[in-house]
Amino acid sequence: MIASAPAPHSAPQVGGSADLRALFDAAQVDGRPVLIDFSAQWCPPCNLLAAEILHDPANAGDLEGFHRIEIDVDRPESWEAKDRYAVGGYPTLLAARPDGVEIDRLVGYPGEEAVLSWLATWPVSLLGDLPPADSTPDAAAQLALRLGLAGRIDEGLPYLDRAESGSSAALDPARLLLRGDVEAARRAVEQAGPTFPGDWLWSALALADDSPALARALQLRLPEVDRPGQGPQAADLLYIAGRAGRSGRRARPLRGGRCCCPPASAATRRGTGATGPAWPT
Repeated sequence: MIASAPAPHSAPQVGGSADLRALFDAAQVDGRPVLIDFSAQWCPPCNLLAAEILHDPANAGDLEGFHRIEIDVDRPESWEAKDRYAVGGYPTLLAARPDGVEIDRLVGYPGEEAVLSWLATWPVSLLGDLPPADSTPDAAAQLALRLGLAGRIDEGLPYLDRAESGSSAALDPARLLLRGDVEAARRAVEQAGPTFPGDWLWSALALADDSPALARALQLRLPEVDRPGQGPQAADLLYIAGRAGRSGRRARPLRGGRCCCPPASAATRRGTGATGPAWPT
């Protein structure tokens, strides 16, 4: 049983679903969020994430605000937690409130700088109450996208409605994640800049089997993306481009989840419980 958070300079504790339950109990005492690393020993990006971020004393300051746990997804004791949060690709770094509600997730390993930026730039509101839905259109689009990436569909839709009167670059990715909008997915792919944000691409890929135009956009656009020094991300982008060209066929997961492959799209994650308490009482 986990009685308290590990010291900031130490590696995350290793455990399973029962340990995660205990960690949420500890988090509800002091109010700190929980950072869960779903990883596998056979997954190179998982090992990079551990070595460069989670186990590196140099990053203690970036992690000291969290209760932390590392879950080996190949162990049976991990399965309850994986099912609860609909985890299907590794690594998945998932942040949750003390009551178990998911705040956000990062799937794959885009590199040390990107992960540290993700840890540092969560909207504070996602740790508590959300701001009013009458935010500016651009701010609403950014928040709608963030909620969509976290699988918080119902919460994100009012912000998306507000964002429709604006022209933010986050608008089409948010439409993809929150409404499963195929045309928005195609536009987002075709209009993305040279540094491609990969977070929502897997949801676009999930829709590509039923949309030749989207599949073609993914297949043609992604190999053009500039990705210097981002090995795992580059591999993901090339995989998506190749997979988009295989019409009507779905890739088989490796050991229950492809390395660096995110979980189901937002459309299939609705109703998984990502916005409810982590564990039934």
